[in-house]
Amino acid sequence: MHMLKKISFWFAFSLLNTALLLALVVTPVSTHLTNRESIKSWVSNPEVLDGVSEVVPTILSDAFEGDGNEVGLTQVSEQIIGVNLNELADASSDILTPEYITQKLYPVIDGVYDWLEGKTDSPEFNVVLSDKLTALADAVGGPLKSELAKLPACPSNLVYTPDFNPIEALCVPPGTDVNFIVDEFTRQITTSPDIADISFSSDDMEFDEELLTTAPLVYSGASNLPYVFAGVALLFSVAVVLLSKSTRHGLRNLSWIYIGNGLLVALSFWILGNTDAFVNINSAEGISPVVADNLIEPFIKIVLSDIARTGLLISLSVAAIGAAILLALYTHHKIAHEQDENSKKTTKAKKETPAPTSRQEARYLNKIAKK
Repeated sequence: MHMLKKISFWFAFSLLNTALLLALVVTPVSTHLTNRESIKSWVSNPEVLDGVSEVVPTILSDAFEGDGNEVGLTQVSEQIIGVNLNELADASSDILTPEYITQKLYPVIDGVYDWLEGKTDSPEFNVVLSDKLTALADAVGGPLKSELAKLPACPSNLVYTPDFNPIEALCVPPGTDVNFIVDEFTRQITTSPDIADISFSSDDMEFDEELLTTAPLVYSGASNLPYVFAGVALLFSVAVVLLSKSTRHGLRNLSWIYIGNGLLVALSFWILGNTDAFVNINSAEGISPVVADNLIEPFIKIVLSDIARTGLLISLSVAAIGAAILLALYTHHKIAHEQDENSKKTTKAKKETPAPTSRQEARYLNKIAKK
């Protein structure tokens, strides 16, 4: 029977450590990823919104399919920097305001989470992205003209053609007016049939039937996972106390489990939130360095920092509970020890006090009688 109890104790001890560790790791991740408001706070972060403006010139350049400046790019001096994209980004920020960007992103987030929460059968959203294209092109046009005016003339063999891309230019084709170049560039962008009516709609996306049914189930499971691990941890916490040599011994074991796991996970989340090792994606194939540096990496860093902050708070709270149990045990032991010492002193004092003699008792009774 004693051996069976010992085996049961170590079984409960091991499962408690595992369940508590998983609960501490999964809870902050699940709490944020299953909460649409967390996603909205991430995409509306000022650093992310500023990044959107930074990548606008690159997006406009990519939208313009011209490559007529290829000859000039290979023949002009490498010391020429070219167009200052920061000037174009500052101009675009007046059009793509934070309110406008969040207005476009929030419906997509709500549409996806409504589906995951079972409110709709599939994601439903429709976002028009070209409603400010003309205003954006006009806003960028002014700084772009100023930047082109600073560039040197291209070699004589480079003649202007309609597919000349001024955003990537390192020089200006000789004999060509920069106003004409920019006006033609913005005209092509705003009138292109491919981007004149850009929209992002769930109707244009093909969803696998299995995904439509499986994803909400996975989402529901992920939402409840912290409660499952917390319940298992609580169950085996009770088991560890009951299967220990004594209640005091069991509570002491429990406190060290809480402190050890709490501090270990807290350290892990601190490292996660204070290192850039997990956000460097410049080497990812097919991703523009400008987009990676100004948009994707800041977003990932914000997400990891937020999750790490929550994980650190929860882990330290668990460690604090363990420390509180340990402190309570110490205080209880100290009080019990003092009471025991006082009891021993009282008993000893009684033993050391001599019993009154018959003569002393007689005198005492006579005094009482005279009174």
